[in-house]
Amino acid sequence: MAGKIVADTIEGTTTTETVGGSAVTIPSSTDTKFVVNGSAKAWIQFVMGTPTISSSLNISSMTDTADGDAAANITSSFASATGYSLTGGGNHRTLGNDVVDNDSASVISYRQFANDGSLVDGSGTNSSMTAHGALA
Repeated sequence: MAGKIVADTIEGTTTTETVGGSAVTIPSSTDTKFVVNGSAKAWIQFVMGTPTISSSLNISSMTDTADGDAAANITSSFASATGYSLTGGGNHRTLGNDVVDNDSASVISYRQFANDGSLVDGSGTNSSMTAHGALA
């Protein structure tokens, strides 16, 4: 049986921590909207080449669409194609740049470029993407 938590605030213990030599008070409560709206709704860690998912949240599969181009298929779609934000990157040193793009409400594309601007298949490159936004 599924459970349900209904709360407007999450409460804890107020603490003080030192950050950069200054005391910072960590509040004892947080409005739940910050937790709900600020949490990643989808993320994936994968290996480029023939894309292999290492771990993920809300991603059903990956498709190798071309050299240096892969698509992550989202299980529970976002509310719109432009209603979410993305971050991503890889651990390669010899390639140029990585670009993540919200192709639709249910597909995130990941592209790896060489220094000359051409798409390159970074086989074995560990990569990741994270998406934040409202789900449908």
